[in-house]
Amino acid sequence: MLSPRIQSKVHLFGSKGERVCWVRLSGPVCNLFVLAVYLPHRGRVAPDQDQTLDDVRKVLADVPAHDCICLLGDFNEQLPAKIEGITGNWTGGPASTNANKIIDFLRLYNLT
Repeated sequence: MLSPRIQSKVHLFGSKGERVCWVRLSGPVCNLFVLAVYLPHRGRVAPDQDQTLDDVRKVLADVPAHDCICLLGDFNEQLPAKIEGITGNWTGGPASTNANKIIDFLRLYNLT
């Protein structure tokens, strides 16, 4: 569901598993690689959080080095505030049980 103007910028698009989809768009300075992710609640199975994060890792492994990555989604975890280079001052509440899993993932890929 992209506007006609943005449709003309699409290089590639696809999905991995049932909870990760992506599109690579031509940009004025660098290409934009946009991922949309639905990370299941921590009690879910088939796929669980780890399987879905593995799908995201597989997609990210193929992103060209100079693309700007935009990771969007529902991660079903609450991250703590004020983690340098990761989160800002304001969050929705206290950190959830698997917050460190998401923080480690963001650090691994240098995402904020």
